Amino acid sequence: YALGDPNRIDRVEAKFGIFTQKALDRLGPPGTPATETTFRRAGHQKAPVAGEAWKTRLSITAETEAVAPARPTKERSDYQVTYSYQAEQTVTLSGCAYRMIPVEATFVGDTAHFTRRWDFFPELGLGVETRYTDHRSGIDTRLDLTALRAPQ
Repeated sequence: YALGDPNRIDRVEAKFGIFTQKALDRLGPPGTPATETTFRRAGHQKAPVAGEAWKTRLSITAETEAVAPARPTKERSDYQVTYSYQAEQTVTLSGCAYRMIPVEATFVGDTAHFTRRWDFFPELGLGVETRYTDHRSGIDTRLDLTALRAPQ
Protein backbone atom coordinates (compact mmCIF):
# COMPACT_ATOMS: atom_id res chain seq x y z
CA TYR A 1 0.00 0.00 0.00
CA ALA A 2 1.10 3.62 -0.62
CA LEU A 3 3.92 2.50 -2.91
CA GLY A 4 6.32 5.28 -3.78
CA ASP A 5 5.09 7.69 -1.08
CA PRO A 6 8.14 8.52 1.10
CA ASN A 7 5.85 9.89 3.85
CA ARG A 8 3.82 6.73 4.27
CA ILE A 9 4.57 3.07 4.87
CA ASP A 10 1.74 0.57 5.07
CA ARG A 11 3.14 -2.98 4.75
CA VAL A 12 0.86 -5.89 5.44
CA GLU A 13 1.65 -9.62 5.52
CA ALA A 14 -1.61 -11.54 5.28
CA LYS A 15 -2.34 -15.20 4.62
CA PHE A 16 -4.58 -15.38 1.52
CA GLY A 17 -4.61 -11.56 1.61
CA ILE A 18 -7.23 -11.79 4.39
CA PHE A 19 -5.72 -13.02 7.65
CA THR A 20 -3.22 -10.32 8.64
CA GLN A 21 -0.12 -11.76 10.34
CA LYS A 22 2.04 -8.60 10.62
CA ALA A 23 1.71 -4.95 9.68
CA LEU A 24 4.12 -2.02 9.66
CA ASP A 25 2.67 1.50 9.55
CA ARG A 26 4.27 4.93 9.44
CA LEU A 27 2.50 8.14 8.50
CA GLY A 28 4.94 11.01 8.23
CA PRO A 29 8.42 11.71 6.91
CA PRO A 30 11.27 9.24 7.45
CA GLY A 31 12.23 9.32 11.13
CA THR A 32 8.59 9.45 12.26
CA PRO A 33 7.96 6.60 14.73
CA ALA A 34 6.52 3.51 13.07
CA THR A 35 4.16 0.94 14.56
CA GLU A 36 4.69 -2.80 14.09
CA THR A 37 1.64 -4.93 14.79
CA THR A 38 1.43 -8.71 15.24
CA PHE A 39 -1.84 -10.64 14.85
CA ARG A 40 -2.47 -14.08 16.38
CA ARG A 41 -5.63 -16.13 15.85
CA ALA A 42 -6.82 -19.24 17.65
CA GLY A 43 -7.18 -22.15 15.24
CA HIS A 44 -6.13 -22.73 11.64
CA GLN A 45 -6.66 -20.16 8.88
CA LYS A 46 -7.69 -22.00 5.73
CA ALA A 47 -8.64 -20.60 2.35
CA PRO A 48 -12.25 -19.34 2.22
CA VAL A 49 -14.89 -21.78 0.98
CA ALA A 50 -18.24 -20.32 -0.13
CA GLY A 51 -21.04 -20.90 2.38
CA GLU A 52 -18.78 -21.58 5.36
CA ALA A 53 -18.00 -19.47 8.43
CA TRP A 54 -15.16 -19.42 10.95
CA LYS A 55 -15.17 -18.00 14.47
CA THR A 56 -11.91 -17.28 16.23
CA ARG A 57 -10.27 -15.20 18.91
CA LEU A 58 -7.76 -12.60 17.69
CA SER A 59 -4.97 -11.10 19.82
CA ILE A 60 -3.21 -8.01 18.53
CA THR A 61 0.04 -6.55 19.86
CA ALA A 62 1.15 -3.14 18.55
CA GLU A 63 4.60 -1.72 19.33
CA THR A 64 5.29 1.91 18.44
CA GLU A 65 8.82 3.28 18.19
CA ALA A 66 9.72 6.43 20.08
CA VAL A 67 12.03 9.36 19.58
CA ALA A 68 14.43 9.71 22.55
CA PRO A 69 13.98 10.47 25.36
CA ALA A 70 10.50 8.92 25.05
CA ARG A 71 10.14 5.15 25.37
CA PRO A 72 8.48 2.81 22.89
CA THR A 73 4.87 1.93 23.67
CA LYS A 74 3.16 -1.45 23.52
CA GLU A 75 -0.59 -2.01 23.32
CA ARG A 76 -2.64 -5.21 23.31
CA SER A 77 -6.20 -5.84 22.24
CA ASP A 78 -8.37 -8.91 21.86
CA TYR A 79 -11.35 -9.55 19.59
CA GLN A 80 -13.92 -12.20 18.89
CA VAL A 81 -14.02 -12.48 15.09
CA THR A 82 -16.53 -14.16 12.81
CA TYR A 83 -15.51 -14.71 9.19
CA SER A 84 -18.40 -15.30 6.79
CA TYR A 85 -17.61 -16.74 3.35
CA GLN A 86 -20.49 -15.77 1.10
CA ALA A 87 -21.82 -17.22 -2.16
CA GLU A 88 -19.34 -17.45 -5.02
CA GLN A 89 -19.78 -15.01 -7.89
CA THR A 90 -18.20 -14.49 -11.28
CA VAL A 91 -16.80 -10.98 -11.75
CA THR A 92 -15.11 -9.33 -14.71
CA LEU A 93 -12.00 -7.24 -14.09
CA SER A 94 -9.89 -5.79 -16.87
CA GLY A 95 -11.87 -7.85 -19.39
CA CYS A 96 -11.25 -11.22 -17.68
CA ALA A 97 -13.74 -13.36 -15.73
CA TYR A 98 -12.72 -14.52 -12.24
CA ARG A 99 -14.41 -16.63 -9.58
CA MET A 100 -14.76 -14.50 -6.43
CA ILE A 101 -15.95 -15.24 -2.90
CA PRO A 102 -16.93 -12.20 -0.80
CA VAL A 103 -15.48 -12.53 2.71
CA GLU A 104 -16.85 -10.49 5.59
CA ALA A 105 -15.36 -10.46 9.08
CA THR A 106 -16.87 -8.79 12.13
CA PHE A 107 -14.48 -7.88 14.95
CA VAL A 108 -15.88 -7.28 18.44
CA GLY A 109 -13.65 -6.15 21.31
CA ASP A 110 -13.82 -4.04 24.47
CA THR A 111 -12.93 -0.81 22.68
CA ALA A 112 -13.84 -1.48 19.04
CA HIS A 113 -16.51 -3.03 16.81
CA PHE A 114 -15.89 -3.07 13.07
CA THR A 115 -16.40 -5.10 9.90
CA ARG A 116 -13.92 -5.67 7.09
CA ARG A 117 -14.74 -7.08 3.66
CA TRP A 118 -12.52 -8.70 1.02
CA ASP A 119 -12.97 -10.11 -2.47
CA PHE A 120 -11.23 -13.51 -2.47
CA PHE A 121 -10.17 -15.02 -5.81
CA PRO A 122 -9.76 -18.83 -5.35
CA GLU A 123 -7.65 -19.37 -8.51
CA LEU A 124 -5.25 -16.65 -7.42
CA GLY A 125 -5.28 -17.58 -3.71
CA LEU A 126 -5.61 -13.87 -3.02
CA GLY A 127 -8.03 -11.59 -1.23
CA VAL A 128 -8.17 -7.81 -1.60
CA GLU A 129 -9.82 -5.61 1.04
CA THR A 130 -12.78 -3.68 -0.38
CA ARG A 131 -14.58 -2.19 2.64
CA TYR A 132 -14.09 -1.16 6.26
CA THR A 133 -17.03 -0.21 8.48
CA ASP A 134 -16.56 1.13 12.03
CA HIS A 135 -19.84 0.42 13.81
CA ARG A 136 -19.10 2.73 16.74
CA SER A 137 -18.16 5.85 14.76
CA GLY A 138 -20.39 5.13 11.76
CA ILE A 139 -17.48 5.60 9.33
CA ASP A 140 -17.86 3.41 6.23
CA THR A 141 -14.88 3.28 3.86
CA ARG A 142 -15.19 1.63 0.44
CA LEU A 143 -12.02 0.45 -1.27
CA ASP A 144 -13.55 -0.66 -4.56
CA LEU A 145 -11.57 -2.99 -6.80
CA THR A 146 -11.89 -1.82 -10.41
CA ALA A 147 -9.05 -3.56 -12.28
CA LEU A 148 -6.65 -6.45 -11.93
CA ARG A 149 -3.40 -6.93 -13.84
CA ALA A 150 -0.21 -8.93 -13.51
CA PRO A 151 2.91 -7.03 -12.42
CA GLN A 152 5.19 -5.88 -15.23
